[in-house]
Amino acid sequence: MPRDVCRAALVTVTTALALLAPAAGGAATTGFITVRPGDLIAVKGGALGCVVQLPGIVCYPSRAGKPRTGVFAVMLVAPGVASILRVGKDLSLTPVVTKVTPGTKLHRRGRTITLAVGQVARLQPPAPAGPIDCAVVRSAGLPTLYCSQDDAVGPVVGSFAIVVNTTTAAIGRVGADRGTTIVSLRKQPKA
Repeated sequence: MPRDVCRAALVTVTTALALLAPAAGGAATTGFITVRPGDLIAVKGGALGCVVQLPGIVCYPSRAGKPRTGVFAVMLVAPGVASILRVGKDLSLTPVVTKVTPGTKLHRRGRTITLAVGQVARLQPPAPAGPIDCAVVRSAGLPTLYCSQDDAVGPVVGSFAIVVNTTTAAIGRVGADRGTTIVSLRKQPKA
């Protein structure tokens, strides 16, 4: 991935993280919840959050709606780029691992949406990229965010997905069966 594209995405997201306010608002209980750039996502019953900024979404363990210093965050940039990042004291993001789907070409502040386990938020980037869906699931008993670029059937085969909860941050590769195999994993530091 071109470094200037990664830096531009990080600057956009880092700026958004610096502007974070504690979570407010709510979300519907079924179906996809469309999110837009500038929105925040909070996970009900879990200390997780996301910030939505084109070209993608960043999710992280949080405290009072803000990323915790020193934790690992995950970023999915549409289309085709997934990263694990370390959150700095000033809420800056430092890439730790980045995966790029072959052939990838890369090119405000909003509301907070609270999601419960079983809910899905959808970010619709500009065409031709498909939507990025972030589902709140339970993994090892913890609320966990799973985000992937999707098509009409589910996660796009061969693309990367991101997974984050209060104990781990990971990048996975979507296989032919649409299942996800973890390819990079980092353990979160103790709170």
